[in-house]
Amino acid sequence: MPNWGEDAIFWLDDNEQPLTFEDGTPILSTETWLVLFADLPVITPRAIDWTVTFTVSVMP
Repeated sequence: MPNWGEDAIFWLDDNEQPLTFEDGTPILSTETWLVLFADLPVITPRAIDWTVTFTVSVMP
């Protein structure tokens, strides 16, 4: 699961400009978490679709 607080952050040089690959694409830092579902999902009907709520536990 993506770590939304640390995912897709630009790497910056000393002048705080984004570092890029040779083709100009910015270099991004990505981080993912290994998670487990903490409990069963709760499914709530809503009009013609539904909402699913669940809790995850981030593994060390």
